[in-house]
Amino acid sequence: MAVLFERDRPVCGLTTRYGDLTMARGATRGKKGNFVVRFLRETRSEVRRVVWPTRREALNMTAIVLGVTILMAAGLGLVDWLFSELFALAVR
Repeated sequence: MAVLFERDRPVCGLTTRYGDLTMARGATRGKKGNFVVRFLRETRSEVRRVVWPTRREALNMTAIVLGVTILMAAGLGLVDWLFSELFALAVR
């Protein structure tokens, strides 16, 4: 178990065998306000590390998603129409 330290006291432990976050021995949870502030700081830090796509990349990915969505809708519509016709023939 790896223990994370903050100011020379354990904050939480990480069970590497299962990948579960657990409280380490002697660790304190702290006040709820501290949790919210820490969460917001960590979130801001993570967002700064994100490699955002360029406008061109975003437009290309959007076009791909829309194209695949339209193709899938057309394909499913065709399959639906085919089965409708087959069932109509079977009922007659």
